[in-house]
Amino acid sequence: MKRLDERIAAAAAGSDARAELRRFARRLRSVAAEMAAHAGTLAAFEATPASEWEALAAARRRDLTAEFFEFVQTLAAAAGDDAARREGARSDSVFRLH
Repeated sequence: MKRLDERIAAAAAGSDARAELRRFARRLRSVAAEMAAHAGTLAAFEATPASEWEALAAARRRDLTAEFFEFVQTLAAAAGDDAARREGARSDSVFRLH
């Protein structure tokens, strides 16, 4: 983000490139905020015993979107064959909520 901000500052004022960079920066920050929110939701499930997930799912129903489950699937795919890493995230159990 810092480098993008530097490029925006270096771009000529009023130029199309600067406007495009600013739009890109806003979108990138928005995506970063969404990913942080998804990570927070996943962390809440990881910190909660599985027996209490139903109540947590009810409380966080608004956060359990298709995008959240895509995020979890991506993390599980990134873990690949590393069973310890995949189990550490308990992602397979989170999929049962979906």
